Amino acid sequence: MPSAVVFGVMAFGLNFVPYLGGLLGAAIAAAVAFVSLNGVWPAAGVFAAYIALTAVEGQLITPLLISRRMRLNTTVVLLTVAFFAWIWSFMGMIVALPILIVVKVACDETTSLHTIGRFLGDIDDAKPRSDTLTDTKSTGHADKTPGGRGV
Repeated sequence: MPSAVVFGVMAFGLNFVPYLGGLLGAAIAAAVAFVSLNGVWPAAGVFAAYIALTAVEGQLITPLLISRRMRLNTTVVLLTVAFFAWIWSFMGMIVALPILIVVKVACDETTSLHTIGRFLGDIDDAKPRSDTLTDTKSTGHADKTPGGRGV
């Protein structure tokens, strides 16, 4: 295939157009393959490879990377984006992750919903918990060592 960089830039730009972007990119790549590789089967292979790679990237790789960066459950990210894409189409895909993050933060901050927050992703361990500030439960008195750490 000629001009791999051009196809890469084209694929990058068309990746932001849901559904039609992948099909349009695959059709353009298949048309160029048909002309340059002289045959229907090589063009069909380029079309199938483009669609397969776009599907794997959009359905597996991107949700996995987003969930790791935002410390969210990968399956929940995938299902949330799919659900909101089904309900609201393109706009749903844009607002799916912000809505999921708001729900996760609300669950993390509400004591009775910590289990749901933990299911949606890691709870931020940087926040001190009230039961770990002092060791009054096990010894009956507050920890008197400098820095608040026991020996």
